[in-house]
Amino acid sequence: MKDWTKISNVDKDKIWDRFYNDFSFRPSVYKHDWPSIKTDKTILKFDIKNLWGDSYSDIIYTDFIQKAIDAFIEITNPDDSIIALDWQHECFYIDPRQLTPDIMTDDETSIPIISFIPDGDYYIFITKDFENIWFGHPWEKSITIIGDRLMKAFNNHRPLLLTNEK
Repeated sequence: MKDWTKISNVDKDKIWDRFYNDFSFRPSVYKHDWPSIKTDKTILKFDIKNLWGDSYSDIIYTDFIQKAIDAFIEITNPDDSIIALDWQHECFYIDPRQLTPDIMTDDETSIPIISFIPDGDYYIFITKDFENIWFGHPWEKSITIIGDRLMKAFNNHRPLLLTNEK
């Protein structure tokens, strides 16, 4: 977890301001307010409801997180970090090469874990140039990917959850 660098409050405010501005972010638990982000860019959006409930599988859950990590590794340089945002909580710079599905779901740490699977809050991962965004919507139970490089990389590492979708 040493590679999770807390973002200062000043920088966090700047990042969130830009995210709100660039993507017209409107957080809400109500369907009539969705989508919570808007963009003119091409997006890849998919449902992740099957990651919970009766269809839950450790294998599919872990595979999904690993494929998200792999996609960010593919689009970043070895010395790059990405931004991990947790709405209304601490945010971090993280090195995707130091992530594993176990780290992303570990409840034994003092550092709040931001996962590629939203579990009650918006979890957002962004490259520092704001060109590649992973937006996890906790109430819609969806992921929206923005950015050609991230969409391509995610399709290169397509998770088991989505292998039967076209």
